[in-house]
Amino acid sequence: MENDCLVCKAMGWFFCFFRQQNRLTFLLYFNQVIQDWCKKGDYHDRATNSKNKLEKPVNIYKNGDLLKECSSIQVAGRFLKEYTTDTNFRYSQIEKGYIYGEKWDFNGATYTFTTAEEFRIKRQLEIEEK
Repeated sequence: MENDCLVCKAMGWFFCFFRQQNRLTFLLYFNQVIQDWCKKGDYHDRATNSKNKLEKPVNIYKNGDLLKECSSIQVAGRFLKEYTTDTNFRYSQIEKGYIYGEKWDFNGATYTFTTAEEFRIKRQLEIEEK
């Protein structure tokens, strides 16, 4: 069974490199330490159980016409920066747009943003609790 852990893969690469450098004893020990750490679940739990792993789709509209459907606010920000040749990512404008319906005007165009209603409501409650 192949281990998908990035740390284990990296250690395999380092093991091959250092074996050629006659540092086998140290690496055998270090490799065992890393494998024990991975088996405990410390690394895997943090990497795979992140609470923000769920994608929250964002739709971008330009002057009322659908411009792009993005899988997350990060993808939307990157796309919008590249599309508008803006110097900033504009995450706050996107978030205010899909939560409160605010429009963002840039270079004579009006951009609006939407997302799934359950994400909008959840994020709005999170912001209001702060």
